[in-house]
Amino acid sequence: MKKRIFICLTMISLIFSSVIPAFAASTSLTVSTDADTYLPGEKVTISGSVFQDGQPAPELNPRLSVKAPNSSSVFNWQWSEEEVEEDGSISTFFTLNDDAALGEYTVTIVAAETTETTTFTVVEAKEVNVVTVSTDKQSYVQGEKVTINGTVLRDGQPAPQLNPTVTVKAPNGSSIFNWQWSEAEAKEDGSFSTSFTLNEDAVVGNYKVTLVAGEESENVTFNVSEGTTPEEGFILTDKNTYEQGDKVTISGKVLQDGEPAPQLNPRLSVIDPRGTSIFNWQWSEDEVEADGTISIFFTLNDDAKLGTYTVKLVTGEETKESTFTVTEQTLDKQVTVSTDSDKYDQGDTVTITGEVSQGGSAVTSANVKVTVEKNGEPLKVVTVQTDDDGNYEYEYELASDATVGSYTVKVTALDHEVTTTFMVSLKSSGGSNPPGNPVPGPSPVTPDKGNNGKQDVALSNVLTQINNEKAKNVLIKLLDGNVAANVQKDVLQKLVEKQKGLTIEGEKATLTFTAKTLQKLLEKANGSLVFAAHKVEHDMKGHKATSDVFDFTVTNTLTNKLITEFEQPVVVEIKVDTTKVKDARKTAVYYWNEEEQEWQYVGGTMTENGTMMFKTHHFSVYAAIEQDKTFADITGWDWAKDQIEVLASRDIIQGKSVDVFAPGANVTRAQFAILLSRALNLPQKAYAGVFSDVPATMDWAAPEIEAAYHAGIVTGKDDGTFDPYSPITRQQMAAMIARAINYQYPTLAETEMKQLSFEDATQIHGYAVESVQLAFSLGIIQGKQEGKIFAPAEFATRAQTAVMLYRLLDIAEEF
Repeated sequence: MKKRIFICLTMISLIFSSVIPAFAASTSLTVSTDADTYLPGEKVTISGSVFQDGQPAPELNPRLSVKAPNSSSVFNWQWSEEEVEEDGSISTFFTLNDDAALGEYTVTIVAAETTETTTFTVVEAKEVNVVTVSTDKQSYVQGEKVTINGTVLRDGQPAPQLNPTVTVKAPNGSSIFNWQWSEAEAKEDGSFSTSFTLNEDAVVGNYKVTLVAGEESENVTFNVSEGTTPEEGFILTDKNTYEQGDKVTISGKVLQDGEPAPQLNPRLSVIDPRGTSIFNWQWSEDEVEADGTISIFFTLNDDAKLGTYTVKLVTGEETKESTFTVTEQTLDKQVTVSTDSDKYDQGDTVTITGEVSQGGSAVTSANVKVTVEKNGEPLKVVTVQTDDDGNYEYEYELASDATVGSYTVKVTALDHEVTTTFMVSLKSSGGSNPPGNPVPGPSPVTPDKGNNGKQDVALSNVLTQINNEKAKNVLIKLLDGNVAANVQKDVLQKLVEKQKGLTIEGEKATLTFTAKTLQKLLEKANGSLVFAAHKVEHDMKGHKATSDVFDFTVTNTLTNKLITEFEQPVVVEIKVDTTKVKDARKTAVYYWNEEEQEWQYVGGTMTENGTMMFKTHHFSVYAAIEQDKTFADITGWDWAKDQIEVLASRDIIQGKSVDVFAPGANVTRAQFAILLSRALNLPQKAYAGVFSDVPATMDWAAPEIEAAYHAGIVTGKDDGTFDPYSPITRQQMAAMIARAINYQYPTLAETEMKQLSFEDATQIHGYAVESVQLAFSLGIIQGKQEGKIFAPAEFATRAQTAVMLYRLLDIAEEF
């Protein structure tokens, strides 16, 4: 009996020992989606993991299924052993149909009889409303006109049907202005503008403007002071809406009974939507400006709370408030575009490629709109999609008789547009010339003429000029209507060796390159170069052209690539039709900015030969343009009116609006740096973060401020800031002008110095004395009160700035 029991126990033990391991293996699965809610047509990314006994288990070949609300299967996937990551993680994605059913979807993953599920919801795409509102200024006085601007869009279209309503409330809460936008007033871009005039006895303090459109609303505040001498201070931010991570600049005034009150030691606090103080500051008496102005800035955290923030300024027993809104940080969108060459012949294939990413990650299956344009007219518009790596490609076939000249490729993705350009040349036809091109005949002089408007330049053609020690430049004249010179490599080498410049003179355009520029070009090309001045047709955008439009190019013949940037300026002359010129001072050269789709100021001087001469660090499309601008509010400013009109006509200065210049308003340090940068056409570089208070997001001024810094015109302060928003004083402006003279016009800096005759000359700060003296000696500064005083610490007005800048350019013979 015992023996039988022993045998039974032994058999049971053997059975369990073979079965237990099978039950002991534990499978663990996870699954999740990258969002809880999606819209029809959106991409769904699914990720998870597969483990067995705590170890990655790719051998289990996990299976995935996604079922719609009606239980129908919309996506299935199974990972092979190789597709499971070493750490056991898995991922895949699919795109919902544009007509995907609304409701809850179930995601199920199965491996080794273990199941894990998650869900997500597909909701109806709601119409996107965009509502913005702003005022033309942040501070007004009683009796002043307030202009309110805004935008109301639904899905990118004007939306007056939303019944946009503007309400303005005084500090006591009473409504003082109401306005509703009618459909008849709708503009194509969805913008609106309205205005009203404050009463002479308007309540002093912060006013609130509210724009309501449908279920959307937006607010902005402004301050009203009493008369021209406010009795109380105020506090404002530089914008009404910020994104997480943005810089917030706060400014205001501390006044008591209408007088600056630095002794009140103003205290500032910024309170987030939860009521938590996130930034505090107190100004000492020395930190408050002489006129009571205060300013400070801070940077919002990348995860700052969304909503309305309150800015409080406490001075003595008084508290002033302002508000701003923080919205979610927009992911950085990157779209690139390039072509496989910069130059093509008629009939060639142009391969257009690029990449689309957002937040540093590739965007797959993104719609990319590709437009090929010539002179602003679209020739081909297609939509392609990005691949799994975020890349896209499109091949554009040029016609065998395609128009020669510059073409533009525009690419739009993720509501972001980028552009690039390429050139098309006439295709060689083995000796016969295409219709419209002059047939080369016997040349009376060397160098030799080539086909298709291109003239070949060999060393034997120019050796005599190169060896002439008295000649600074070698001159190549383009003959018989040729528009390009093909300069051989040995010619370039000899020019660099002899330190000779190169001038290429065509019928209506001349290009001059220094020896140093030729050396840099030779280093880049290591072969022959084609220098060209193509006359092209171009949309002038309503501007009056006084010359032909030219597309200047330098082409590396080894790579067929364009060289467009030059470390040293190239001197260019273009022939002007003088019969079209009314005022040569208002005529200047402009280049076509492809990205901004506008003509932008370059400068230039009208010569006695009827040409416009200018310098440029890059090649593009150029033309001479004359404008005639004036402003309604400069009547009576006779001492500055002409100078304002000339500089405005050359796009060096701009008005507050089309009709308003505000000649008596102050100029900030940033604004004056921009004016100098434009007037001198300073070369710009990539953003370098030179000043801590001039971030890259300050794109309306940062490029010009940094250009002025690289030129030695602005230096900033000891603490590494530039203080861009502070009004510039007359002595600070003189210092910048003097540095500009040393950079751009060094011979003027050698002018014999005159003794300063101003009664307040001793009040000029030490750093500015020599600058003021130089500007005075050149006649740029003439003083106030008939030359009796200079007023060095007084803020410069817009009219004074225009006059000084005009005198500088006039003395430098830039007109």
